[in-house]
Amino acid sequence: RDNDIRAEEIDAMYNEDEDMPREVDSEDEMFKHRKPILQEVEWRRWLNEPGVDKPDTNVLKYWQAKQYQYPIIAQIARDYLAIPATSAASERVFSQGADIVTKKRNRLLPSTIRYLLCLRDWGVIVDDEDVEDISQDIG
Repeated sequence: RDNDIRAEEIDAMYNEDEDMPREVDSEDEMFKHRKPILQEVEWRRWLNEPGVDKPDTNVLKYWQAKQYQYPIIAQIARDYLAIPATSAASERVFSQGADIVTKKRNRLLPSTIRYLLCLRDWGVIVDDEDVEDISQDIG
C-alpha cells in the first residue's frame, strides 16, 4: 500500500509539468522551465520580517547573521555594501581640472574639459604637453 501511494505521488508530480520536456540537451534547458519559487519566497519573508529599531545596528553583522536565512538577499547586500562610500575619486578628478583649465586655457568648451579629464583619469594624458596637443586637435 505504501508503494502504491508513493507511485501515485511520483506520477502526480510528473503529470503537473506536462509542458516540461522529458529529455534535455543541456543543463540550461533542464532548468529553463523551473519557476523561481525560492527567490520569491525569500524576499517576501524578508519584507514581512519586523524591522530593526536600533539606530546603531552594524549592517555587516546583521547580514552575517541572516546569510543562511536569506542567502540571495545577503549576497546582494554584501555586493552592495562592498562599494566604498567615498568621493575621493571624484575629488581627484576635480583637482586635476585645475591643471587642465589654466590662465592660458580658460576658454575651453565644457565638453572639451570633460573629454580631457577623462583622458587624464584613464592615463592617456600624462603631462601638460599632452593636454596642449589634444586640446588644439579638438578645439
